[in-house]
Amino acid sequence: YVDCACQHMSHYAVRSELRNPDLIGYPYWFHISCYIAIIGLTLAILAHHICSMYSLFSANLLMHMCFAILATELCYVIDAHISPWELLDILPTESNYRCIVMSLGLHYFFLAQFTWMLTQAVNFWKILVLNDEHTERKYVAYFLLGWGLPVLIIFIFYIVAYSLYNYVYGLPEDRIYG
Repeated sequence: YVDCACQHMSHYAVRSELRNPDLIGYPYWFHISCYIAIIGLTLAILAHHICSMYSLFSANLLMHMCFAILATELCYVIDAHISPWELLDILPTESNYRCIVMSLGLHYFFLAQFTWMLTQAVNFWKILVLNDEHTERKYVAYFLLGWGLPVLIIFIFYIVAYSLYNYVYGLPEDRIYG
């Protein structure tokens, strides 16, 4: 489950500890399931790049989404290994840079997954509805939509969050970003 113990307003962290005693071996199954997903996604990406003689454009879009999912899973595993009980449990005197970096990474890759799904939907719509068989010409536009739109959303979110929490609620900067 996702939880945060940081001293600022972002709420992202990974915990693989056992709170419910009925869930025997939860931390182990958390790591095993993440590793299975990482291995499967890595094999899918490698098989796409090594085994395909002529790659379909829609398969290339799918591989971008698989990479975004793989990066999200890697963030989960790395963060769970940094602190197995509670990620980024920071004393009030310490800096929050770890929690900020982790929140940005998870936020970005989650949004990238959804924007790559949107990109695939737009591609299929152009092929099926508009009968445009040459969608690969728009690869740069799809690439910018899939990887660039999450950057824009996060940038706007952090500007709005900073303005709201700093100027409206009067919170100090170390409570907002660290």
